[in-house]
Amino acid sequence: MPAAFDPAPNNLGIVTDPHWLTEMCAARWPEAKVTGVRIVETIVTQATKVRIALDIAGGTDDLPRNICIKGILTSTGAPATASVVETLFYRDLARQIPVRVPPCIHAGLNSAGDNGVIVMHDIIHAGGTFLSALKPFTPDETRESLEQIALL
Repeated sequence: MPAAFDPAPNNLGIVTDPHWLTEMCAARWPEAKVTGVRIVETIVTQATKVRIALDIAGGTDDLPRNICIKGILTSTGAPATASVVETLFYRDLARQIPVRVPPCIHAGLNSAGDNGVIVMHDIIHAGGTFLSALKPFTPDETRESLEQIALL
């Protein structure tokens, strides 16, 4: 009997495995099967963000082939619980408020509710950038970020 799908593993190897990715897609694209995974970039700060290009058999045109997975997926010193609030935001709130966020494919918590994983469209592939507290913001980036925060 196959193991139950874990919507929020805390392991980079699991979330980049074609089987996990196929299971993650199954709720929206049950006919899709991930047949190949190419890691484009891994960004490690408090959380790990891994950009992935997917080879997919089946599915529909709205199934993105370039995604970004975010969570506490590597040993960064951050507790897994650090991912929970952001996961809940994407799962429960992001579609209801006018704040600009990447389209979310999956926002799942593990069964204990103490670890979250977010799968979104790859905004860098689409021409966007990740902003970080580790890099200075330009005045325009600061203004735009504050405008988005004000919408919350």
